Amino acid sequence: RMKLYEDGDSSMTWQRADGKWIQCFENRTWDGGVVGIRFDVTQQKTTEIALRNSEENYRNLIESSLQGICISTGRTIAFVNQAVAEIFGYPDAETLMKIGTLSNLAVPRERERLLEFERLRRSGKDAPSLYPFEGIRKDGQPIWLQAMAKMVNWNGSPAIQTIMVDITEQ
Repeated sequence: RMKLYEDGDSSMTWQRADGKWIQCFENRTWDGGVVGIRFDVTQQKTTEIALRNSEENYRNLIESSLQGICISTGRTIAFVNQAVAEIFGYPDAETLMKIGTLSNLAVPRERERLLEFERLRRSGKDAPSLYPFEGIRKDGQPIWLQAMAKMVNWNGSPAIQTIMVDITEQ
């Protein structure tokens, strides 16, 4: 702490024994003294910790899910979890996202039907929320999937969330 005084201006945040979080700004004065201002930032720190825990829980749920989860904004894929990559035979989610749109994961004869569902959904009209479709793996093998889709808000914009399960064996 003395080193901080010697270096000039400093700021510290710590948790007291009673659980309260304190943030302190300390500045040296012209005559060699120190002026400190302390704030109780317990509510802010509690909110930060809750947000960090919520984000960790979200990541754990989404990334460990056996169901494929995809978010599409406009004509691009904004998010997929690792399960989608595994279902379609891609090494990772980042590689799969480079394919463009979710309809590119369908066999050609299914693409127009899926695009029509998307158009209806985005325009607020009735579109099936639960439907099967035939997809195509990276290696060219066809697979059957059960999809559930709905409109969601993604980073402040409308998007389509699609959850997929491989039903090929069924």
